[in-house]
Amino acid sequence: DNFSPELARTDDGHMWGIRYQKFTGQQGGEIEQLRRIDPATGVSQVALSNSNRPTRDLNVRRYSPEARGNAVYGVWFDSLLLPPSGRLFMNDALLCLRSDSSAVRSVSGLFGPTDQSGSTASPARVPVSGDAHGPVEGPTYSPTHDALYMATSRVGSSTGVTIFEIDKGVAKADLCKQAPVITKLMSAGSTDLPATKILATRSGMLVYGSVSGKLMKIDPLARSTTMLADLKASGVGRSEVKGFLTEIADGVIGAVVYDYDVNGRNIGRRLAGVATSGVQVGSHDVTNLIGENEPYPGVYRFN
Repeated sequence: DNFSPELARTDDGHMWGIRYQKFTGQQGGEIEQLRRIDPATGVSQVALSNSNRPTRDLNVRRYSPEARGNAVYGVWFDSLLLPPSGRLFMNDALLCLRSDSSAVRSVSGLFGPTDQSGSTASPARVPVSGDAHGPVEGPTYSPTHDALYMATSRVGSSTGVTIFEIDKGVAKADLCKQAPVITKLMSAGSTDLPATKILATRSGMLVYGSVSGKLMKIDPLARSTTMLADLKASGVGRSEVKGFLTEIADGVIGAVVYDYDVNGRNIGRRLAGVATSGVQVGSHDVTNLIGENEPYPGVYRFN
């Protein structure tokens, strides 16, 4: 029983989080709720619920909601049992719900679908773009570009990263009245797959951390990604940026990096600071502060 690792705040002051409850056993299932929290009273109310989903053999991800104006967005799970095979297909879609009018809501096309074995599912359930896509942590709103962005990893016929732009050019008053407008910005190869949610810096830069230990910069105008910094430590088998990124000071990105030996054993965790110019400005060993199995490591800036 847990909340999503990060909360979103809409313009009306409400906080939003996704609550998960998982039940094991022969009749195991899940309850997934999008909840509205009043920060003045601390009261949490269910805005939307998705329950009694089978969980056996499913790798349940924890996604963070995101806000734009008075709309809250979240990656929402839909399941479908297809006859005559009876195979269960997992479908991630993007939910948009209005905070100021809970009756106004919409759901995007699917980022998928895939079945339990990970293969491409029936063409009757058409993905947003090409192969099936696995969203990484959820969408991020960029005030500079006035749009949301989400990184995904393809899980169909090829492996790679695809960046989507969401609701660009849609007026705030019209959000959620129709399905979110999702535009495929670009696709890349399999080397620098996203491992963190996208960070939108104060200057407007869009960055994500990769499984290859790099910070990758997204250029939505050029529709391309380039390496901002390589954070792999010397003498290790591999490094991976994990959890979430933070702008710990203006123009300085904070990232948690996990280092592994050649046998895949985790041998340390570091907090690295990287300027938006790409220059690394600091590194601190946090092995004793962050656990090896911490699902969503990072550092917050309070000011």
